[in-house]
Amino acid sequence: MSTFAPPAPLPAVTDACPEQSAVPRPVRQLSVAGVAGVWAAAAVPMGLLSWVVAPRLADGLSGSAPLVQALIITLTVGLIWQFALVVGLVYREQRTLRWSVVREVL
Repeated sequence: MSTFAPPAPLPAVTDACPEQSAVPRPVRQLSVAGVAGVWAAAAVPMGLLSWVVAPRLADGLSGSAPLVQALIITLTVGLIWQFALVVGLVYREQRTLRWSVVREVL
C-alpha cells in the first residue's frame, strides 16, 4: 500500500527578478463554490451544445447522418471553449503563458 506525500510548495515569483519569471507561482486553493463554478463553466456549455444546439443544427443539415455531423461540429466548438477556459485559468493563476510555466502547472 502506498502513502500519499504532498508535493513540496513552489517558490513564489517576484516581479523584481525577471529571470525567475519562468518559475510557477504557488496556487491558492479554490473554494467549493470556485470548483463548482469551474466545473459548470466546462460542463454546462458541452451539455447545451450536445442536447440543445446539435438537434436544431441537424434540422438544417443534409446528408446521411445530420445529427452525427451536428454533434461533431458542436462538440468541436465545446472543446475549443474548454481549451480557452483552461488557458484563461492558467493565466489567472500564473500571470503568464510561458511554456516553461505552463508545462509545470499542467
